[in-house]
Amino acid sequence: MSSPSHTNQTKILFILSSANRTLTGEPTGWYLPEAAHPYYELVSQYNITFAAPLGPNPPLDPKSVELFKEDAESVKFLNDESSKANSLLPLTAWHKGKIISAVCHGPAALVSAETRHILTKNSILKGNVWSNENHPISTEDRIKDLGGLYEKAEKPWDAHVVVDGNLITGQNPASARPLAQAIAQELAKRVKAVPA
Repeated sequence: MSSPSHTNQTKILFILSSANRTLTGEPTGWYLPEAAHPYYELVSQYNITFAAPLGPNPPLDPKSVELFKEDAESVKFLNDESSKANSLLPLTAWHKGKIISAVCHGPAALVSAETRHILTKNSILKGNVWSNENHPISTEDRIKDLGGLYEKAEKPWDAHVVVDGNLITGQNPASARPLAQAIAQELAKRVKAVPA
């Protein structure tokens, strides 16, 4: 379902993870504040649609529900009908010059994405600056292996967002709201750049 209609018809697609287990077998899923905080930061200005690779009702990380049970936006989000995920839409945004963003382990979903060139293909990570948190399979190492530049906050749980052209990435759950603010700033610049 989409969010309520807005005068600004700019659309944002939130893609939530469909993974329900970690590599060690622990229950996982999309992380509550990483969706809730950006959603409420952006929903008043943009038309937001939710999707997940395996379709509606992707698994929610149970630990995130427990950790954020006192967070008003997270609790509200759990009961918000407009935040339910649909099936995945085709992702051609990068090739159309759209903004691509990811928070925490989200950049891992982009490591196999390639740019289109006449003679060669390169990872979209190559030459771009990324920020995210380490996991059992190090996204940091994979980003570097593919020629991407990597940076992070001085302290692991501090918010850290990197804006590099069409790429906007955040390091961890604390980066979710600043990531949404960076997206809104970049979209506002693009609106101003379009002749009336």
